Amino acid sequence: MQKTQHEYQFNFIELVKFLIKWKKHLALISLSAAVVAYLITLFLKPEYKSKAVFYPGTVNSISYALFYSLKERAQDVLAYGDEENVEQYLQLAKSSQLREKIAIDFNLIEHYGIDSDDPKKFAKLNKKFEKYVIVNRTSYNSVEVVVLDTDPELSAAIANAVMYNTDSLKKQSQSIIAQQAFNIIKEEYGAKIAIIDSLSEMTRTLGNIGVYNVEEQSRGLAELIGKGTSNSFTDKERKNLGQHVGDFVSLDEQIRFEAEQLTDLRKKYNQAKLDLDSKLSNIFVVDIAKPNYDKAYPLRLVISILSAIAAFLLSSITIVAMERYQNIKGSLSQG
Repeated sequence: MQKTQHEYQFNFIELVKFLIKWKKHLALISLSAAVVAYLITLFLKPEYKSKAVFYPGTVNSISYALFYSLKERAQDVLAYGDEENVEQYLQLAKSSQLREKIAIDFNLIEHYGIDSDDPKKFAKLNKKFEKYVIVNRTSYNSVEVVVLDTDPELSAAIANAVMYNTDSLKKQSQSIIAQQAFNIIKEEYGAKIAIIDSLSEMTRTLGNIGVYNVEEQSRGLAELIGKGTSNSFTDKERKNLGQHVGDFVSLDEQIRFEAEQLTDLRKKYNQAKLDLDSKLSNIFVVDIAKPNYDKAYPLRLVISILSAIAAFLLSSITIVAMERYQNIKGSLSQG
C-alpha cells in the first residue's frame, strides 16, 4: 500500500515536471487548435433544431369503439397507445412512403444540394434524411420527431409534417381496409334486401288468391263454423287455406329469419360506413414544432474547448513518445 502511494506521488511529481517543462509548447499547441477549430466553424452553416412530440392512439375502428355490444369490450378513443402502438407509429414515421412525400413537399433534393441528375440521388437523399430527421421513442412512451436544418422555419415545418403525415398514413391504411369491408357488407346487405323482396312478392301472390293471414283467417273460419255457419264460401276458404297454409307459414318464417339477419347487416353496414367516413385523428399532439432561432450546431465554444483538449492530449502523448525514444536511443548509443 505504501509502495503504491509512493509510486503515485512519484508519477504525479513527474507529471508536474513534464507540464512545467513543456508548458509553453502545450499551451501554444492547445491554443492554436482552439483558434483553428473556431475559425473552421465560422465557415460551417449553422443548423437549427425543432422538435414535435405526440402520443399514438389505440383505436383502429371508431365504430367498434363507439358502438359495442354488452359482450364486447369497449375501447377508449382517448386512451394513449401502448408499446405496440408506438412501434407501429415508429415504423410509419420511418417508412419510405413518408420520406418520399416529405422530400417532394419540401423539395429536399434541391435543399440538400443533391444533383437531380445524379443516379444515386435517392440514396444520398436517404442518408441526408436519416441524418437530419430523427424519430425516436421517448422514455414516456411517446414519439419524438427531431429535425435539424439550416433554416429554422423549415426545420419546424418538416418536424410537424412528419408528425401529421404519420397520422395521415395510418388513416390511409385504415381507409383502404374500411373501403374493402364496406364493399363486402354493402353487397351482402343488397343481396339480403333482394331476398326479402322476393319473399314478400311471394306472399303478395298468396294474398291475391285469398291467403294473407293464415292465423286470423283460420280463427275466423272456426268461429263461423262453430256458430253453425257452413256454406260454399266457408268450404272454399277452408279448402284454399288447407292448400296454401304450408307455403304461407314457410314464407312467414323465412321472412322473419331474413329480417333478423337484415337487422344485423344494417348495423354492420352503418358501422362500416362510419369507419369509411371517419376523420378521427389517431394521434395526441404534445408539442407542435416551432422555429428555434438558437443554433444547435456548430457550438463554437464547445468545439474550440474540445479541440484544445484533444490537441493537448495528443501533443502530450507525442512529446512523451519522443522523449522515450531519445532516452532509448541514448542508452543504446552508450551501450
